[in-house]
Amino acid sequence: VARNIFFQGGGRMTEKKHIGSLIRMLENAIEQKMNNDVSQMELTSAQIFTLHFLCKNEKKDICQKDIEAFFGLSHATVSGIISRLEAKGFLESVSAEDDRRKKLIRATGKAEKCDSTVDEQIKETEELLLKNFSEKEKEMLFMYILRMLDNIGVHTPEKREDEKC
Repeated sequence: VARNIFFQGGGRMTEKKHIGSLIRMLENAIEQKMNNDVSQMELTSAQIFTLHFLCKNEKKDICQKDIEAFFGLSHATVSGIISRLEAKGFLESVSAEDDRRKKLIRATGKAEKCDSTVDEQIKETEELLLKNFSEKEKEMLFMYILRMLDNIGVHTPEKREDEKC
């Protein structure tokens, strides 16, 4: 059963919103902040998170399906992100040594140079989001978010270890 959350404005209940609306508002605010923070790199938040994922997993063979699974994005969405990042010189597709049909996605030196800035922006945004939360509240928040994702059938990367290229 969906529950409504009431906001107080001027000491009285003024508006009710559903949790999904609040999460969407938060997602939009995070995306806008990230886009503004790295606008000098001419990258979108989706591109930033994709590059960050590739840089953090540089020792692993990563293919498009891995990116789709990690972020819960469609094939078409990830294809678009990859093609735009490739055109900008941030990543390259190479054939796997063991199977030439399998295309691996790799961050270039250009991506690695900007990853420290991206990493810093992600940390700053997380700190801002979790400001004034106790450690226990942070743990509970993560647990609740993971439970909500599980409730609607979205499995986090930890639960998708078996999905590979």
